[in-house]
Amino acid sequence: MKIGRIVGIAVLVLFWVTLTTAFANESAVRIEAPESAQPGQEVEILVHVSHSGNNFMHYTELVELEINGELVEKWEYSNFSKPPEEEFTVRYFHAADQDFTISARAVCNMHGSRNTDVVNVTVASDAAPTEAAE
Repeated sequence: MKIGRIVGIAVLVLFWVTLTTAFANESAVRIEAPESAQPGQEVEILVHVSHSGNNFMHYTELVELEINGELVEKWEYSNFSKPPEEEFTVRYFHAADQDFTISARAVCNMHGSRNTDVVNVTVASDAAPTEAAE
């Protein structure tokens, strides 16, 4: 009787894990940042991450943020420290001194990454345009 109950519970857990993984997908990102900034302005960059089917064996394990091709921040997760939800947002601040390109990606530990999102931010010039000498 006790063994039957344990086997039944194990089968239900296995079914649940298999079912959630079957409807799972790759991790995806969307960057939210301004199109332009002033020199020296602290620019808030939001990376929205989505991934269905999170469970203790299957989750977003990594979010990476690059500025001008350089890795500036990495958020790592594990089965004991999973992301808070299937959809979550991470935040980063960057001091705008020149035009820059932001790229981000998230990686599912089983299925990989759906996309890399890229956003360009233009930093306004301080110098006023000069007239050509005649």
